Amino acid sequence: MRTGGDQAASDALYSGTTALSAEDIAEQMFYISTLPAHINFNRLEVMPTRQAWSAFAVDYDE
Repeated sequence: MRTGGDQAASDALYSGTTALSAEDIAEQMFYISTLPAHINFNRLEVMPTRQAWSAFAVDYDE
């Protein structure tokens, strides 16, 4: 959607990033489900360590 179907533009936009996979999310949900019952999650945000928006990228690597 962001690149109007232009594969080259899409490849350039996401170059150097690693998208989250369904397995990544499933592993997090499994981990949470194995925590003790007294732990409560009100909110959970899962993000990749590098995100690309338009002309810039944000890195969360340490």
